[in-house]
Amino acid sequence: YARTALFTIIPALGATAVLAWLAVRRANPIGTFIRIAIVVLLLSFIPDYLLPVPHRTFLSSSIAAFMHLVAGVVTVTVLVAGYRRYSGRA
Repeated sequence: YARTALFTIIPALGATAVLAWLAVRRANPIGTFIRIAIVVLLLSFIPDYLLPVPHRTFLSSSIAAFMHLVAGVVTVTVLVAGYRRYSGRA
């Protein structure tokens, strides 16, 4: 569980830093943040399918990619909702 938590927390902290950086530099950072998040999510799928892991199957790689998708969607949703709530922008 520690490895999974670590691989979820570190990207979430990175996404938080990116949104905070964009909030200072852009009038409307949400659109840019979501585009960056989509690109990073798509790039995160690559190691799931290409890394030489013993006994890796297409199904196991697809499940890992789905877990990236879920973690990414939850992280981006929470950050965007929090930004809108605390910045007063709807």
